[in-house]
Order: sequence, then structure tokens, then C-alpha cells
Amino acid sequence: MTREWRLEQVATMRERVILNPNGRAHWHTKATATANVRQRVAALCRAARIPRLDYAEIELHLAPPTRAKRDAVNLCLVLKASEDGVRDAGVIDDDTPQHIRPLMPVIDVCDRNNPATGTTYLIIREAVRDPEVA
Repeated sequence: MTREWRLEQVATMRERVILNPNGRAHWHTKATATANVRQRVAALCRAARIPRLDYAEIELHLAPPTRAKRDAVNLCLVLKASEDGVRDAGVIDDDTPQHIRPLMPVIDVCDRNNPATGTTYLIIREAVRDPEVA
């Protein structure tokens, strides 16, 4: 049985906008948003008492508030900051392919009855390392 943890409210809407690769935010604003996401994820990992994992999958989800078209790749900077936060919490040794399998961010189907609408959440899943990865 694979163990799995779900961390809610990983990034605010403002942080997602600032960390959008298409954005033109000042470097200090980007650095602050990255640090905030990273610290929040580390705190959420500690609060969830996620044990040290040899290998994990990390998946970022956005529960959109509207049906507007969105590009999942625009969430990659939030995913990177989240991976660093998972590492900072001591869940994984490093955020390299030897320790994690990062998955492409996922845009959920819009459901206005979902209480998580408009938020990002992270799923950390214990996984088995691919034999091809050194």
C-alpha cells in the first residue's frame, strides 16, 4: 500500500501570479514569494508528520475558481519551491531524480461546490525508484 499525504493551501493566488514564468515581477518580489511557498510547504510537511522517504512523487494541483483556460506549465515555479520545501522539512534527502519523481502540475476540473476551489494543494506519495535512474 502506497502512503500519500495531501497538503492544502500551498500557494496563494498572489504567489501563483508572481511565480508565473510569463510574469514580469521584480526579482525581490519573486524571491519573497518563492521563500514564502517554500517555508509554508516545509511547515505543512512537519505538521503532517510526514516521515523521511527514500523516494517520493510530488504532484501540485490547482483547483481553479472558474472554467477559464489555464496552462499547467505556468505552475512549475510553484512546484519547484514546493519541492524545496519538502526537502527543507527533511522528507527527502535532495530534490534530484535520485530522490523524487516530480510530476507535471495538474489543473483540476472546475467545481464551484468544492471548498478547495481557487487553491493549490500538494500530494506527496511514497514511490519506488525507477531502476534506470542512477
